[in-house]
Amino acid sequence: MNIILVFFNSELILLFTLVVIFFAYLIEKIIYNKTLSHTFLILVFLLLFIILYNIIFLNINVSSKIYLLDNYFIYSNFIQNIKSYIIFLSLIFVIYLYNFVTLVKIPIFEYIVLIIIIILSLFLMISTNHLFFIFLFLEMINLSLYVLIGLNKYSNFGIEIAYKYFIQSSYVTLIGLFGVSIIYVKTGTLFISELSFILNTFPVDNIVYFSFLLIFITFFFKLGLFPLHN
Repeated sequence: MNIILVFFNSELILLFTLVVIFFAYLIEKIIYNKTLSHTFLILVFLLLFIILYNIIFLNINVSSKIYLLDNYFIYSNFIQNIKSYIIFLSLIFVIYLYNFVTLVKIPIFEYIVLIIIIILSLFLMISTNHLFFIFLFLEMINLSLYVLIGLNKYSNFGIEIAYKYFIQSSYVTLIGLFGVSIIYVKTGTLFISELSFILNTFPVDNIVYFSFLLIFITFFFKLGLFPLHN
C-alpha cells in the first residue's frame, strides 16, 4: 500500500478528482436542481496544478527504472517528465474550455469526467510494463474520445463521426490484438522488459517483427498519428 501511495500519488489525485466531481454533480443536481457551472473548472484547474506541482517538486528521483507491482508498472524520471507534459497541456486545455463554455453550452460534468479518464489512462499506459495493459488503457482513451466526439446531441455530424471512428477503431483493435497474440505464442511473455531482452539476445521469427508492425499500425491509427491520422 505504501508503494502505491508513494509512486502512484498522481493517479490517486486524479481518482480523488473524479470522486469530487461526482459528488459535486450530485449535490448540484439533486439538492439544488442545477447543472455544474463553468466556474467549477477552476477547481479542476487547481487539482491538476497540484498534480503538476507534485510531479515536478515532490517527485522521487531515481537513477534507474523501478519495477512495481510484480513488474507490471515502471517508475522512472523519464515517465514522470512525460506526465508533467501531459498535465501542463491539460491545464492549457482547461483554460481554453473555460473560455469556450461561456460561448457554447456543453455538458460540463461529462466533459470533465471524460477528460480526466483520458489523463488517468495516459498516465497508466505510459507507466505499464505489460503489452496487454497498454492496449487496455489505450481502449479506455479511445472509448472516452468516442463519447467526446459525439457528446453534442444537436450535432448530427459529430455523432456520425463518432460512430464511424468507433467502427474503424474496432477493426484496428482486432488487428492489434492479433499481433499481441502472435507475440505471446512465439515468446511466451507480454512484459516489455522481457520482450526487449528476448529480441536482443535470441533469434526470433520474422512473424514476431510483423506482429510488432501490426501493433504500431494500431497505435498510429488510435492516436491519430501520421500516416494513419485520417
